[in-house]
Amino acid sequence: MKTKTPFLLHLLAIFFLLASLACLFGVIQTITSWNWLLAVDYYPHPAYNIFENAFLFLAFLASAVILWARLPWAPVFCQAVTLLAGAWYWFDRIVITAIRMPFREQIFPILVTLLVLFLLLFSLYLIQPYMKALPSIRPVGDEDENPSS
Repeated sequence: MKTKTPFLLHLLAIFFLLASLACLFGVIQTITSWNWLLAVDYYPHPAYNIFENAFLFLAFLASAVILWARLPWAPVFCQAVTLLAGAWYWFDRIVITAIRMPFREQIFPILVTLLVLFLLLFSLYLIQPYMKALPSIRPVGDEDENPSS
């Protein structure tokens, strides 16, 4: 019996595709503004911004493609990419760019990040049963005694 693809799977694939496009636009914007960023002494270096956005573009694009293909390990891979992107966002915000803000001003971004991470991780958990099953491999000695042909 063929199971119908849930709308949540399409929604998540489109979300990852849009996230990849946002990162691609970040790469394009950094390249077009390269001289301006160097002139204003942008920190961190624009090469870091290109590396970060290119890596996240490829990760989100791969997530969208394997989710759309319904590979059995797609939800786990997408959860790992989601956690990596969330951790990278906060590492970049606190350590790399060194934003010095009091903790009370960071409560809202922390709550929004946790909410988005929870929704994405839980949604990916919910679609696991709808992934394509791996083909079963039978051992060599398990062939039928009386083949009916």
